[in-house]
Amino acid sequence: MPPILQRLQQATKMMSRRKILLLVLGCSTVSLLIHQGAQLSWYPKLFPLSCPPLRNSPP
Repeated sequence: MPPILQRLQQATKMMSRRKILLLVLGCSTVSLLIHQGAQLSWYPKLFPLSCPPLRNSPP
């Protein structure tokens, strides 16, 4: 096999490995964001703007 074809095959293998790695990394990132987004809730009820009233403690 000519050396040019061998280099082309090696480059193709490296590109496919890189694409697979990027695909796995992208899928795991999306999965993590979805999972974290399901646990976070951005409702205003959870983040009150005023401080809660202080309780009176018995003297």
